[in-house]
Amino acid sequence: MSFGLTNSPSVFQRYIYNVFRDLIKENVVMIYLDDLVISSENETQGIERLQRVLKTASEYGLELNIKKCQFLKREIEFLGHRIKDGKLYASPSNINAVMNFPAPKCTKDIRSYLGLTGYFRKFIPHC
Repeated sequence: MSFGLTNSPSVFQRYIYNVFRDLIKENVVMIYLDDLVISSENETQGIERLQRVLKTASEYGLELNIKKCQFLKREIEFLGHRIKDGKLYASPSNINAVMNFPAPKCTKDIRSYLGLTGYFRKFIPHC
């Protein structure tokens, strides 16, 4: 599907949600557009869940790009976050963006900076 059309991403997201609906409800897979994350407690569960996701994808004729796949990782980056041992962290690239943000020179710059840093508020204790 071409994502150049305005509604294409939302149509695709809805389709993918419908394909994997049961697995999403069971917390087997998280999906954002064409990015899928399969969480598990251990390697055995990870392989079983991967098989279920691949079977579902196959039933709907969906193909995966093996070059973009990563399997059985203990740490991943997903949607601007680092996920490790079941915990959410700010990704190093996003931390660098905050650290290297130019000093605000006007009201618009301050708003941009506050928007950027406000996103990371959840990672700062006592904020």
